[in-house]
Amino acid sequence: MHAFEVSAPHPAGRAYEVNAVATARGRQYREGYQLLEHRDLETRYLYRAARSEVRGVDVKVAPGLSVGYVMGAGDQVPAGISQLGARVRLLDEKDLASGDLARFDAIVTGTRAYVVRDDLRTYNQRLLDYVKGGGNLIVLYNTPEFVPAKLAPYPAELPANAEEVSEEDSPVEILAPAEAVLHSPNEITLADFQGWVEQRGSKFFRSWDGAYTPIIATHDQGQEPQKGGWLTARYGKGHYTYFAYALHRQLPYGVPGAYRLLANLLSLGRGARKTAPPAPTPASARPGA
Repeated sequence: MHAFEVSAPHPAGRAYEVNAVATARGRQYREGYQLLEHRDLETRYLYRAARSEVRGVDVKVAPGLSVGYVMGAGDQVPAGISQLGARVRLLDEKDLASGDLARFDAIVTGTRAYVVRDDLRTYNQRLLDYVKGGGNLIVLYNTPEFVPAKLAPYPAELPANAEEVSEEDSPVEILAPAEAVLHSPNEITLADFQGWVEQRGSKFFRSWDGAYTPIIATHDQGQEPQKGGWLTARYGKGHYTYFAYALHRQLPYGVPGAYRLLANLLSLGRGARKTAPPAPTPASARPGA
């Protein structure tokens, strides 16, 4: 087997079809195959054209980002982070227990990570201390086993029947247009929510402390606007974000807006450990609707 990489110089923001052709002993091969094996069945070979679709995306990211990722139930978000040019390290129990978390510009907890990672729940306070010292923590969607009152810096409610928005083309409203995360390094607009697949997001907060700022709202037909899917808060010198929008579904399909959103989330507060003022005193809880 031979491995190689191919890169395209400055592709435009559109889809491209890439075809692979291998030549051996004067013959060209244009198909690949997948081996299908099962102990009770005869081995089969599934052939298909050696073809793939790639997409150019106009996206900027803070240079030299180092990102720690706590894998949850399994997703391809780390691959998406790597495609942005950031360095990614998958964090294990030893990293969470005693590793130098301050070396990361951002730490991301993957989909449902608080459900499947006992070590994450055990050492969660170290992540909050990382934020307090100027870190940038992004918590992707979780099921109600994630209890914000215990695991987040400020109280919030994630009920057993937490809302989701399943219509991928549901309308989006920007609630906090002045927030830096919408402007740097990419200018986020409603166009970044076009072309999404499968769903908008799942497991939105129902209510939250006033220290959190809801960034956008969306809703299915007949549903009240849901504001609890993207919340950000200052904590100490750093940033804490709960992001229940379905990045894990959009990134594998090359949805441009998802990459631009991810880049802004990862770049939030770059250098904050040195310059950011302390967080404001939290206000009382307020409803998410």
